[in-house]
Amino acid sequence: MKVNVLNVLEVRIVEYCNYHCVACGAFSNIAKGEEYGVEQYEKDLTRMDELFDEIKLFRIYGGEPFASRKLGEYATIARKILKNSKIEIVTNGSLIHKASEELLQQIKDLNIKIVISYYDAENELVNQGIERIDQNKMDYELIPTRHFYAIQDFTTKHDPVLSRKMCVVSIASYLHNAKLYACPYPFSYVHYDRKYGTSYSNIEDGIDIYDPVNTAELIIKRLNEPMKFCENCVSVPQYVKWEQNTPAQTDWFSGECNNRIDEGYTWYDFLVDVNKLNYIVISIQGEKIEYSLIPEKELNIETNKVVLLEDYYSRLLYESTFVHTAKKLKLKYDVLDYEKDGINQLDEYYQLYEKKLDVILFSSLVDNRLHFVKIIKKRLAVLNK
Repeated sequence: MKVNVLNVLEVRIVEYCNYHCVACGAFSNIAKGEEYGVEQYEKDLTRMDELFDEIKLFRIYGGEPFASRKLGEYATIARKILKNSKIEIVTNGSLIHKASEELLQQIKDLNIKIVISYYDAENELVNQGIERIDQNKMDYELIPTRHFYAIQDFTTKHDPVLSRKMCVVSIASYLHNAKLYACPYPFSYVHYDRKYGTSYSNIEDGIDIYDPVNTAELIIKRLNEPMKFCENCVSVPQYVKWEQNTPAQTDWFSGECNNRIDEGYTWYDFLVDVNKLNYIVISIQGEKIEYSLIPEKELNIETNKVVLLEDYYSRLLYESTFVHTAKKLKLKYDVLDYEKDGINQLDEYYQLYEKKLDVILFSSLVDNRLHFVKIIKKRLAVLNK
């Protein structure tokens, strides 16, 4: 049984990029020409494989990974160590058109997927690269990307617990120079500090993977806790429209100081654009209960929905996403408060809808969601007798 599992691990093999995107989340538009280094990379990745029972998805990114002359070596090492992991190379796609046939064949043979952040559909060089991928019958995916996050605010301290729960970048664990981070900003701000003379970065937020005290269990626990850097992040992000331009010192900041903020663009819009707007839906029919993650576009317009909230985070998410979905799809729904009397009211709704009901659950913790499903099963056993 696999116990200590990382869902997603990312490694930035190069800091630099041939693009100059404003508000770049990796600060590659102001970074110097630095690489991870093949030897350190192999050593760190070997250590990660020793620590964890499984790493489900490993992503090689940058900067621009195809700007590295050693991309083939990085890819080969990854597959040698992570034999059973899914592996992806994340790229802007603009340099694939001039990659060697040998490199492309190597990536294909290693069963590595290419993921293209598709910034500009009119970019001829990117589309030439896609043609080469198609010709070589390689596995790839296009991710339309139109905005970057603006989530930092160093003028005040924010609630680190809330910032961590609402974090839009904690979708992976990030390996950087023998340390593991829940978010790339603490080490990425090194580039910002170097250029603007600040001291925002905090490499101490990283977890030393070679410290024997840091077992896999402890590392996973720490990855799910707020970092010191979380005090600098707002709970609801703002967005900067993608463009290549001269960087401004405020590009990465949330608030009025950033004149590049796209004021009409919301978290909801972003989730729709990247096709990541999903809802946890519990479908109840008689004694049968199904628990699934359903994309917004697949929500059934005709079915009555009951939305259960649990805590502040859940309510914030509800306001930021579901309300917009409900208006767009003209969903019928009622809102119950799980913390107060949601379960009791759910009994009434369940019977009212002739023992058929769809529940959208807003809860901040997976454990609470599973606990809630168990409670429903027990209630159904009683109600259906």
